Amino acid sequence: MNSYMKSVILNAFLPNLFLRTNIKGDVVIMGKSKYTSEQLLELLRNHINENGIPNSKRKTFKSRNGLPSYETYVSHFGDDLANLIQLCGFNLSDEEKYNLNTRGKKNILSKEEVISIIHNMQATLNRPLMYDDFRNPLENTIGISEIRKYFKTMNNIKEQLGLEIIQENMIEKQLDVTVAKQHINKLCEEIFDRENRKMITYKDIDRCKFTNGSHNYHRLFVKDLGITLREYLNSIGFDMVQEGRGLNHIFEDGEKTKSQYELDFSLYLRKIMCFKYNIDYYRDIKYKSFINDYSKLMDCDYIIDYKGRKIYIEIAGILRDYKEWYYQDKPLNSKSKEKYRLKLKEKENMFKESGVEYYILFPSDLNDETYRKIFN
Repeated sequence: MNSYMKSVILNAFLPNLFLRTNIKGDVVIMGKSKYTSEQLLELLRNHINENGIPNSKRKTFKSRNGLPSYETYVSHFGDDLANLIQLCGFNLSDEEKYNLNTRGKKNILSKEEVISIIHNMQATLNRPLMYDDFRNPLENTIGISEIRKYFKTMNNIKEQLGLEIIQENMIEKQLDVTVAKQHINKLCEEIFDRENRKMITYKDIDRCKFTNGSHNYHRLFVKDLGITLREYLNSIGFDMVQEGRGLNHIFEDGEKTKSQYELDFSLYLRKIMCFKYNIDYYRDIKYKSFINDYSKLMDCDYIIDYKGRKIYIEIAGILRDYKEWYYQDKPLNSKSKEKYRLKLKEKENMFKESGVEYYILFPSDLNDETYRKIFN
């Protein structure tokens, strides 16, 4: 008798009990839930509003947090934490969904399933697969751990499937420390020549075409030289931004940027649009200089003069992971981020009331497509 028929029969004779089927197809008899679906969603919604998106089922779904057990939620909504959070009205990216639903789970994909996903990824991307395609796996993709489990290296699976190999030993490439130093030296020279900048970021190394990932260089320098990547950069006259701190950079004409996002945007204005600082665009202009009846000290990140248009730009880097929360006007559980969010809302309201052309750019907006839309 299949699990469905078992449930039908048991429900007929035991109407006051709650029944569900476990992963093996066995019917499990449980006490009837004392919560309605609406009540469960409301409890979780309130918890998320106060504490943020949960990252652990075990730690989150406890009575001390005002929540029933996760099993209670599973009985109503199924074992899909990402879907449950979305039912509460919160939007999640594909990467967030993947991380939520795979955290703590063992890899159960078969070799054949991994191969099928590889083929689908290749067809979807319509270009040779790269290491970065597997660094932060999204839904319906796989990560490096699955590649290692069955094929050891990326190129092994490419050889077996007849896919184009574009980089020797994409995962385990063993850099010679001398070559690694040449890579870092070359990267630093190019950044200094192009931007007059000596502060290097992990992003600089990770997105460079001829380097092999900042973590690889750090590990190699510690192993072979006994120094960290930052210490090596210091030895050649450069430094590395510490995680959690902004990238402070001063251009030769005096413009100051306080984050990687501001630097990227300013470089676009300078290199692609050929704008000049304090001629075509201005930085950190007080709102009180262009907003009537405002006397506080808040600054506007950018004001751009372009073909008779005056364009106001705010870079919302601090709210990198909270773009949807900002537009849904949801409070943040971080005091500093919530303070920033409220100030940004105040700025946007002033923009709207003044009828000016403005754009609030989150990190996900800092790309050529967005820039083309702004500058037509």
